[in-house]
Amino acid sequence: MSFEFNGLSRSGVLCGEDFIRYRPFKDSPEEILAEEEFDWGALWRNVAIGLGFVTLVTGAVAYCATIAFTGGASAVFAPYVMGGLTAVGGSWLVVSQAEKDYARGEVSGTMTYINSALAGSASGALAGYAFCMAPYAAPALLYGTGAAVTVTAGLSNSDYYVKNNQVAHFEQVPRAGEGGTGSKFQEVFDLADNYTLSDNTFNNHIPDRHGPNSSYGNKSHFNLDFDIIDGINSTLTGSNFVVGSNTAGREGYIFEQTFTNPVGVNSKGKPLYTLKVVIDEAGNIITAFPKK
Repeated sequence: MSFEFNGLSRSGVLCGEDFIRYRPFKDSPEEILAEEEFDWGALWRNVAIGLGFVTLVTGAVAYCATIAFTGGASAVFAPYVMGGLTAVGGSWLVVSQAEKDYARGEVSGTMTYINSALAGSASGALAGYAFCMAPYAAPALLYGTGAAVTVTAGLSNSDYYVKNNQVAHFEQVPRAGEGGTGSKFQEVFDLADNYTLSDNTFNNHIPDRHGPNSSYGNKSHFNLDFDIIDGINSTLTGSNFVVGSNTAGREGYIFEQTFTNPVGVNSKGKPLYTLKVVIDEAGNIITAFPKK
C-alpha cells in the first residue's frame, strides 16, 4: 500500500497556520557573475578627476595666499598652510566618496566626485585662512577691547602691542638702561614719537612706489585725497595703532593704523583702510603704504 502526501485539504486549500514568503534570489551562474562585477575603471577615473580638481584649487588658493598675506610669519607660511589644508580637505572627501561607492557596489557619477573635491577643498581653504589670520586677529581684538597690555623686555616678530588711550600706564615704564621689564617697550614709543621723515623718502620713495600715479602695478597706491603726512603722524604718535617688530629679520618696527575711510587701493582697486609705516632703530621712516 502506498501513501501520498498532498499538502492540500479536502477542499483544495493549502493547509497550515504560518506561511513565509521569500524574495527571489539570483542562483544562476550568469546572475551570480553579474552581481559580483564592479566597475573599477569608472571608480578610478572619477577619483582621478576629483583629485585633479583638488590640485587646481590648491594651486589657486596657495597663489592667492601669497597676495593676501604681506607681513609677519603668516606671509611666509600662509601658502603652505592654506594650500596643504585645501589639498587634505579635498582629497579626503574624494576618497570617502570612493569608499562609499565600493561599499554599496555602485559607482556614482563624475559630478558627485567633482562636487566632493570642491566642497572639501573649500573647507580646507577656510580652515587654513582662519589659522593664518590668527596672528592678525589677536592684536586687533586686544585693541578693540581696550584691554591692558602686558609689557615685555623685547619685541619679537610674533609680538604685537597696542597703545590705546591709557597712555599714562606706558609713561610710567622705565626707559632703556634704567631697568624694568618695559624698557624696550617705552623705547619703541619714544622712537615713534620723535620719528624722522626725510625729503627723499617722502618725495621720491613713497610716491614712486605707492603714490596715486605710481607705475608699479603690483603695489598698493594711496588715494589722491589722502594726506600721507597726517596719516604717518597719526600712526606713529597717536593712540590707535598696533606695533610689532620688522619682518624677515630686518631691524626696525612696523606701525599700523586702521582708518574709517579708505587710505588707498590694492593692485586690483580694492579699497584699503590700514596704513603701514616702517621705521628703523633710529626712528627714521623707511617706507609707508596702504596695507594689502
